[in-house]
Amino acid sequence: MKSRRRIWPLLLLGLLTQSAVWADTETDASAPPPSRFEFGVGVGAVHFPDYPGSEEVRTLVLPFPYIVLRNRYLDVNRDHIRGKLFRDERFSLDLDFGGQVSVDSSDTQERRGMPDLDWLGEAGPSLRYHAWQDAEDETRLDLVLPLRVAVSAQGLTLHHRGWVTGPRAEWHKTIHTGGDDAVYLDSALTAQYVDRGYADYYYSVAPQYATATRPAYAAPGGYAGDSLEFGVSWHHGDMVYGAFIEHTSLHGAAFQSSPLVGRADGLSLGVAVSWILQRRSE
Repeated sequence: MKSRRRIWPLLLLGLLTQSAVWADTETDASAPPPSRFEFGVGVGAVHFPDYPGSEEVRTLVLPFPYIVLRNRYLDVNRDHIRGKLFRDERFSLDLDFGGQVSVDSSDTQERRGMPDLDWLGEAGPSLRYHAWQDAEDETRLDLVLPLRVAVSAQGLTLHHRGWVTGPRAEWHKTIHTGGDDAVYLDSALTAQYVDRGYADYYYSVAPQYATATRPAYAAPGGYAGDSLEFGVSWHHGDMVYGAFIEHTSLHGAAFQSSPLVGRADGLSLGVAVSWILQRRSE
């Protein structure tokens, strides 16, 4: 699960990338991994659109804790926090998380004069199908079907914002392992679908916020675009180096005609370096 966000600031990079960029891969998806714990610190930089469809982009540079916790029931690292509710040779039932960062509308051309967007978290169950694995080549393909409820947060106040699902295909490959070195490649292709409440929060324009260049608009639910991500991580001794790139497309989205969609294509990228201070395995 990518609680990515709130543990929010702590897992902000994971939330933004929504990828397995810095994740450790399991060589056997059907077998429970040995217990493992790692703790450290890191710093990363991420460049991304304010929200999907925004013309404006921002760059964040921030420190974060590096945490890896893996046992039979829980898998935590800087990319995700995943609870393993059920697992067999082909299927597993996990907890899946997602979300978006807050947006100051005064800094965003499309939303100027409208209410700000709060931090938004998503959580729910996810069915994972281990479609293919080559143990000799250390490559695997998973198909994932999540269903998440979306909740925005302003201080201690929470608001339900709808439902979202993002069926995705995840590809993981171990390029090299040996000694203190390991190199992993990851990619994911995701198709996003949201209900009307979720679309309304991000892409509707209420009549009181309409202008000559921003007409009133009621955003429908449905297809919400797709994304393609690639990432690489290099584990070298007590250091971990990572980088990712992600392309998001709103072409064909149910709300693509919203005046709040300034650009249908978005690009996010980032780099990070972490220093492992403590590790333990059983």
